[in-house]
Amino acid sequence: MGVRLGQAWWPGAVGCVSCTYTVSHDVGPGIAALEIPEQDLRTVRSFGTLVITDGVGTVKLDRCRVTDVSFGASPAGGRTVVLHIADRRWMWRYGAISGNWNQLASKEDLTNLPPGEYIAAGGPYAPGTYRPAHLLMADCLAAMNELTAPLIDPPPAVPVPVEWDDEVPASALAALAAEVGYRVVYQPVANRVLLAPAGAGKPLPDNLPFVSNSTTLDLPERPNTIVLAGGPTVYHDWLALEPVGLEKSGEVRHIDDLSYRPPRGWSQCNAQTMFEASATNQLTAEEARELARRHVWRTFRVKMADVVNSAVDGPNVGGYGRVRDRDQLVLGPVIYYRQKDLLGQPMTEPAEACGKVYIAPADGVTRSELPRAFDHTDRSQVLPWRPTIDGARGLVTFGRQMYEYAGGRKLAPDLFLFTGFTIRSVVGRVPERWMYGGTLAGLVELGCPPEVLRHPELVRIVRTNRQIKDMSPKGTGDNLDDLIPAATYYLNAANARYAPAGAADRTYAGIVPLDPDGAIQQVTWSVGGGQPATTRVSRNSEHAQYLPAFPERRRQEDLRRFLGKSLYDRRARQAPPPARRLRDPGPLPPPFGLA
Repeated sequence: MGVRLGQAWWPGAVGCVSCTYTVSHDVGPGIAALEIPEQDLRTVRSFGTLVITDGVGTVKLDRCRVTDVSFGASPAGGRTVVLHIADRRWMWRYGAISGNWNQLASKEDLTNLPPGEYIAAGGPYAPGTYRPAHLLMADCLAAMNELTAPLIDPPPAVPVPVEWDDEVPASALAALAAEVGYRVVYQPVANRVLLAPAGAGKPLPDNLPFVSNSTTLDLPERPNTIVLAGGPTVYHDWLALEPVGLEKSGEVRHIDDLSYRPPRGWSQCNAQTMFEASATNQLTAEEARELARRHVWRTFRVKMADVVNSAVDGPNVGGYGRVRDRDQLVLGPVIYYRQKDLLGQPMTEPAEACGKVYIAPADGVTRSELPRAFDHTDRSQVLPWRPTIDGARGLVTFGRQMYEYAGGRKLAPDLFLFTGFTIRSVVGRVPERWMYGGTLAGLVELGCPPEVLRHPELVRIVRTNRQIKDMSPKGTGDNLDDLIPAATYYLNAANARYAPAGAADRTYAGIVPLDPDGAIQQVTWSVGGGQPATTRVSRNSEHAQYLPAFPERRRQEDLRRFLGKSLYDRRARQAPPPARRLRDPGPLPPPFGLA
């Protein structure tokens, strides 16, 4: 085969001394260095299509723009002009996208919502914020006006929490892709954008003549184990309650331990007026009555007793075990159900209670609503009154008084609460959370600590079903079927970083229209300069020494995002160094044309 000399064209430019262009992964524009003979720059277009060809293979870069101009000289004599031309990714510095997606649900009380507002697409996320990663990627691409971007091996419905406030779409896309192990790949030959897993792509073609070829094997340092840590596990089970009250200082005490307890106790105290409440050194009689009316028989906390056998200390929570300390429990305001909404998130509704509670005529409950109205509710039925939960203090408050009535005396009710709650360790108060992962295959250093992937949005939801009449357990279920696929995806993506990678760097003769993909990370086309045209391709590696490596480029752009700067700083662009440069030849000519 004869020597394939190349040529490059730019609108308005006459001739070509040399041209080099490198396309790499990421959202920053690649810069072509086009060296042309000195000419009237007023005829050179600012925008256009750069064509690099050797007569056999051709690469066209649409929607490029000239970013700056430098001046030099050729060995044969005569001045030259070097046009630095950015590929179409220069436009990606513009645009804006906003949205708060996959935000963890707040702990605020939801029980004061009107009927019909209880059911919400909450799950572990705030209602209305759930959106899987591949749809967020599509949103970013649409904001970038890149509507023909294929997604190779789309990730499962992985929810990545993001907070975009007029974020540059390309910057948001790059950060999102990195989170799920993908690369943003501009393909100039196909004239499109590709989203592909890092390392996934075609092998280098072996049926084309090449000038040089080298291969290496990268053996990255790796840990012994990779573990994914989800958010605090949300348990659902019935918990026994006991009546409490609050002191003036805010201290929570059992009603029999309150400083303003009547001399004969609360059993014979007037429930409406609480007239018998005792004054103290800290409370006047009226203040004591007001506290009693507000809290006695209305405010409860978890009783440290088993719901099946009250003689046993501590609740036996399904899926966890015995809880020995009340402070281990952090009560939540809602119940999560296995049923899902249209977005695939668990449905929720407020906590509920059951138990034997006296119903007075003043409660306004008819016999059609409760078979035993004006008497006592049956322990086996869920009460129509939803409690309000103060998770910070572990308090459960009802809008009415809840007590048993027997022999003219008011007694502590046999009352139970069903809600979602998290459990903390006794020492350190560390929340119990779902952990998933394992040991990596191959030879590893056993003393190396594990790598921990933190994904608080992946929350295990455990629910224990019981026969309400006697609280005997009927079984425990969870949502691991939903969590394991997402966790496996994250773990596999992390594990892929430690897989031995065979890197290849090959230089082909001529202009080969070969696009980068998830594996091919860099392609450089070179023509002119008195040399044959070449195409240099790197798979699982990068050959352009004048460009920062991909991890460094990501760090630089993450820093720009953090500082609130533009995605692309004009002074930070990296371009191939011109082959020849002279000192400044003097005053610059008039600006080149903008046609």
